Amino acid sequence: GSLDMRLLITLFDFQHDFPAPDSPAEQQNIAYLQALIGPFAGDERVLGWDLHNEPDYYAAWRDEGPDVVVGWLARMADVVHALAPQQLVTVGMGYHRNLWVPGPDGRRAIDFSDVVSMHSYSADTIARDMAELRAQTGKPILVEEFGWPTGPACVENYTEATQLRLYQAVLGAARAGGAGALAWSLRDYDARPTKRWDSHEEYFGLYRADGSLKP
Repeated sequence: GSLDMRLLITLFDFQHDFPAPDSPAEQQNIAYLQALIGPFAGDERVLGWDLHNEPDYYAAWRDEGPDVVVGWLARMADVVHALAPQQLVTVGMGYHRNLWVPGPDGRRAIDFSDVVSMHSYSADTIARDMAELRAQTGKPILVEEFGWPTGPACVENYTEATQLRLYQAVLGAARAGGAGALAWSLRDYDARPTKRWDSHEEYFGLYRADGSLKP
C-alpha cells in the first residue's frame, strides 16, 4: 500500500480437480473463497482475483472435457463476484482461443471475466493472437503472463539480447492492441547447489540474481 501497488491474486493455482456442481469438493472450494476473499473484499490494494492459472493445461481439460473446467470456472466466478463486487475477476487461460470455449450454460471465460487475460510465450504470433481475441470481446485485455529466459549458459538461444528483442515485440503488440502486460518474472532465482543443469525457469527475471538490471 505504501508503494501504491495492487495485487492480482491467483486463487486455485496447482489445483488439478474441477469439482461437479454442489459436490462436497465444490463446497470446500467455496468455503476457501469465502475465507480468503472475505477479509479483502473492500481492500483497494487488491486489484482482482485470477480464478486459476492456466486451467486448460491440466489433464482435466483433456480427459474430462473443456465444458467441465469452464463450467467450474464460471461457478467460481459467480462466487467471487458476489463476495467482492468492486474487484476484478479474470482467468489466466494458457491458450488464448480457449477463452471463448463455452461451458455447459453457454458462458465462456471472456463472458465471466471483467478483464480478459491471455498468456503468451510466442512473440512471433502475439499480435495475431491478440487480434483474434479482440475480435471476440470488447473488454479490457491483459497479457497476464509473458517472458523469455536469459539462461542457462548451456542453451545458446537464451541470451539477454534475445530477451530484449522479444520483450520489445510483446510490449509493442500490447500497446498496439490497447492491452496491459505483466511480465514473468521480476528477478532471476538465487544460485544454489544443484545436481542438474540449471533450469531456464530460473532466468526469466528482468533483474539478474545479483540485483543488476538486464538490458
